[in-house]
Amino acid sequence: MSNIRVRFPPSPTGYFHLGNARTAIFNWLFARKEKGVFVLRIEDTDPTRSKKEYETAMMEDLLWMGLRWDEGPDVGGPYAPYRQSERLAIYQEYAQALLKENKAYECFCSADYLENEREEAVARGAVPRYNRRCRELSDIERIELKEKGVVPAIRVKTLLQGEIVVEDIIRGNLVFAYEDLDDFIILRSDKTSTYNFAVVIDDYLMKITHVIRGEDHLHGNTPRQIVVYQKLGWKTPFFGHLPMVLGKDKTKLSKRHGAMAVEEYRQMGYLPQSITNYLALLGWSAGDERELFDLEELIRVFDLNRVGKSPAIFDEEKLRWINHHHISNLDEREFFDISLPYLIKAGYQVDKKDIRLMKLINIIKSSLHMLEELPVRIKFYFYSPELFSISPSEKEILERVRKNVLLWESDLTVDEANLFLNELSPLLGLPKKGYLPLIRKALTGEEKGVELNIITSSLGREEVLKRLDAILIKHEK
Repeated sequence: MSNIRVRFPPSPTGYFHLGNARTAIFNWLFARKEKGVFVLRIEDTDPTRSKKEYETAMMEDLLWMGLRWDEGPDVGGPYAPYRQSERLAIYQEYAQALLKENKAYECFCSADYLENEREEAVARGAVPRYNRRCRELSDIERIELKEKGVVPAIRVKTLLQGEIVVEDIIRGNLVFAYEDLDDFIILRSDKTSTYNFAVVIDDYLMKITHVIRGEDHLHGNTPRQIVVYQKLGWKTPFFGHLPMVLGKDKTKLSKRHGAMAVEEYRQMGYLPQSITNYLALLGWSAGDERELFDLEELIRVFDLNRVGKSPAIFDEEKLRWINHHHISNLDEREFFDISLPYLIKAGYQVDKKDIRLMKLINIIKSSLHMLEELPVRIKFYFYSPELFSISPSEKEILERVRKNVLLWESDLTVDEANLFLNELSPLLGLPKKGYLPLIRKALTGEEKGVELNIITSSLGREEVLKRLDAILIKHEK
């Protein structure tokens, strides 16, 4: 076990989406490749938006993807607790320490005052920043404000000039100017910590060595967190900022591009190995032409140095293609087992010991892109078609087909059914297009769908006769 420690710190304020899942898989792969530790930390310091149901769903999605964590709120670990809402006293302690060392100060500005300052800055085309109004308050002024009942927040004292230099393991040397930062709040007036303060405390105390996250953190959060590290006198971890994931129109990824919560992909019938495979390719490559991997293969070939800087483009068709290949590679029993919930949800009465059904869906699996497509494709297996009107000549064709089905000594294989259907042509004196559509409709009620030889083989001799008899009896004189 190496000393490499990474964390995935989601906020439970919504369902687990692809962007977060991509960050999780990169961190997990890096930890597993380096034989390090993958930490799950819940950043639930926003009490109005954080919900337990989101946390539970996210953890279920991670486990479904195969991304099991080594330390976390449910499994514990040496640096517990792993929920920020349970660590508030820790943040308060460090904020008070900075206050005593004159590296932070109390801010008494009201929310209305700060909002007015922000609006004025926007109106004149300036970047909204706190004007440091409370930075030089005297002890007497602070006491008077407190006596009036004003409860202060705590702001960090950011340097007024100079630069922050960051060696990003993905992007190289990055430079931020102190003058572009303000004295940001680290502890709110209600004694809760802000994100940029809590995350530094947690990363340091949990001995996180590498912070691997999205590019959206780069300018707003990274320099502020480095300021906190500096004020506390702590060594910073290695930073690596992953490229953004965009839609095909090069705008921020959203539902209009097809991107949804991981749970929605699960319901549609994407396999976990397909999701992890595709997400790993968003901003990373193995250095060759390969695009299909399982988790173990990804661990073997993953290299953080092969993560690019350019935005990755989300392509739903590529995801469908990858899922198609992973579905095709499942063995019979495994595919049957994972298909059952979709069949049951569709209302089908499924016998888990139905070998004929298992063979049918495994024949069809090579044409599927998502498991939710399966119930519609095999509806014919569970439901007899509605009876329809046929002409006298069509009735004669079906009667002759029935006579030939009676000659079967047993159910036919798919190849045998194909031969049978082809050999009907000279017996009926018709081209295949003159009778195959009629047989399909008599057996399924549909004009298109699964190949007719597969349908014929899957239904078997007795069911084929039963369905032919039903429509012929309807048209008896």
